[in-house]
Amino acid sequence: MMGARRWAPTDKTGGPLDAVLDGLHSKFQPLVVERLVMPHPADDDNVYWLTIGPPPRFHGSETVQVDCREGGGTPFLLEGDRTAGEFIETDDPAVALAALDAWLQRRSVLT
Repeated sequence: MMGARRWAPTDKTGGPLDAVLDGLHSKFQPLVVERLVMPHPADDDNVYWLTIGPPPRFHGSETVQVDCREGGGTPFLLEGDRTAGEFIETDDPAVALAALDAWLQRRSVLT
């Protein structure tokens, strides 16, 4: 069964995603990061959901999704509210951090 597990600030991928998440954790309190859990070890579980505050029951417009390669590698596929233009693919962790920062800032104003 597919699901998600809480990804603590001390959890690390070993790749550039760590710097992105560390930058966001330092700015947004509380930032909740959840990682996709797949039933089989060979399945791709490199999907993360970011939310300000308590984790949502369902991942929706209040969350931002980050897809990456194994080990937190690039490219990053960032997706939030597509109607607000929140969709980016980038190899640059600084670009990913800036986009996610802006998107989460928008959400923190709404909460």
